[in-house]
Amino acid sequence: MHVLRSVEDALALRAASRRARRVAIVGAGFVGSEVAATLRSLGVAVTLIDVAPRPLMPLGALAGEAVARMHAERGVTLRLGRRVAGVARERVLLAGGERIDADVVLVALGAAPCTDWLEGSGLTLRDGVVVDAFGFADEARRIVAAGDVAVGPHPLAGGEPVAIRHWSNAAERAPIVAGNLLAGADGGECVARAPVPSVWSDQYEVKIQAAGFPHLADRETLADEDARRLALAWRGDRLVGAVGFNRARDVARLRRELAAPAVPSP
Repeated sequence: MHVLRSVEDALALRAASRRARRVAIVGAGFVGSEVAATLRSLGVAVTLIDVAPRPLMPLGALAGEAVARMHAERGVTLRLGRRVAGVARERVLLAGGERIDADVVLVALGAAPCTDWLEGSGLTLRDGVVVDAFGFADEARRIVAAGDVAVGPHPLAGGEPVAIRHWSNAAERAPIVAGNLLAGADGGECVARAPVPSVWSDQYEVKIQAAGFPHLADRETLADEDARRLALAWRGDRLVGAVGFNRARDVARLRRELAAPAVPSP
């Protein structure tokens, strides 16, 4: 059984997979889906398991269904909407009694923010460190947080607190909150700029790119019905997200539009 959090984990998984005939992956998020694509491309039999009804839930229903089709068409066995009851020797046991034979099992169930050391600090902790629009975690404006650990408001989420756990967000947000920390200490003006989240995933010959918050949408539309390669996510009459399959230029354009005050619904 393996996890994938470090270079050492990656090397151990690679070595085990070279000897494996059947790999079961528990978790169809970014890590699980990308490993499934890599191993299947190497000819390994792969079963992808998740309690969710489709892979990559943060990308919305249309993109998730497209990713499921992509894996199924390439021979990945999907067990979606299924719970794991346990792991026995060379088997993953699913709720309901089904047994998945596997030489190697990868557990890819995401991460939890490490905030235990902040208990009792006076900071508000709720699946991370709660911050305001400027990135401050305390009223005195002496502490900021950015990256995976920060939970704060975003205009595209209607001002609701959200966690954005992609490295691109950490890279873009950190300089902003660092500048606010320095400005606050000097009595200067702080900036409440919130970059539009973006993420990409390479699976098979497809580059999946997303911007905004597709999973917060209440409806989705396809920009082109034939190719089904560009999905738009709407919340009310506002565009809140976009997902493209080999559509880098379109997603980049839509990310710029998402940064504007509002993009009207067609």
